[in-house]
Order: sequence, then structure tokens, then C-alpha cells
Amino acid sequence: MTRITILAALSIILLSCGPIEDDKHHPYIYFHNTTNDSLYVTFTAKGESAEFGILANPQCAVMPHSTNKDALSLMWQTWEDYFRRDYVDTITVWISEYNLIKNSGSDYIDMDNGVQCYFLSLDDLMRLNFQISYPPIKTMRFIKMLPIYEDAIAGKTLQDIDLEQKEQ
Repeated sequence: MTRITILAALSIILLSCGPIEDDKHHPYIYFHNTTNDSLYVTFTAKGESAEFGILANPQCAVMPHSTNKDALSLMWQTWEDYFRRDYVDTITVWISEYNLIKNSGSDYIDMDNGVQCYFLSLDDLMRLNFQISYPPIKTMRFIKMLPIYEDAIAGKTLQDIDLEQKEQ
């Protein structure tokens, strides 16, 4: 009975430990919200569609002028492992207004109503030291994003781009 108790205790301890963060292991992407609005941030891997919405999760809320490391975190692995082991070359980070999602009355969100999306490779994340911001900051100008960097810092959103395309 004692061995089973010790084994159970060790299992609980090991399972409660997430990946360690250091210079070569990053289980989090730090998201900095520098706006006056609450945002919702999540990600999909390349090839995954946000067409049907993404399950709304309160930990993905980022309050105004704050940083959230949990919204873009991996529970059991680092981002380095995720890209290498899961054969993923790009993730898409979706940013939307939190109140729009909260007031939608749905468990799912339509990312067509998003304000920004970033297409990030592991190299991009490493150059950014696993830290991204909305609106994008100057060090982010080299990454692929919609709206493009120049439009994003001018205040355009994905909805604005969608409207412009429909008008043409």
C-alpha cells in the first residue's frame, strides 16, 4: 500500500509540473495589449480553420494595458517542441475584441470579426523573444500579418479590410 501511495504522490507531482521556461524552452508567448480595450487572443496551427469559430475561453481574455502569458501557452510542451514535433511551420494568432465575443451569446467565436491576425513561424517567435503586441510594435514589422503592419498601426482592422474588398 505504501508503494502505491508514493507512486500516486509522485505521479501527481510530475503531472502538475509544466514545461520549464528558460532561454531555450518557451511554453508561453507573452501577449501585450497596449490598447484601452479588452481583447481576446487565441491561435490555430497552419491548416486548421477558424471558419467554424474557436471555443471561447476566459483565459484568452487580455485586459487593457496588460500582458497575458496563458492565452498562448502550451500545457505539456514548449513552442520549440510544438513546431518541431508536430510538423507545424506556422501558427495564426487571432485577435478580437473581448466584449464582442462575451456579448455574442455563443460558446464559439467567429474570427471574421477579428481585428488582427499574425502568421508566426518559430523563427519569428525567436526573433521576437516570444513576445507579441497589439497593436503591432516596430519589431514586429517583418512578420506576416493582416492587416499589414502599415495598415495595422494606422488603425485598420480585419473588418475594415473585409469591407474594402466587398466594395471593390
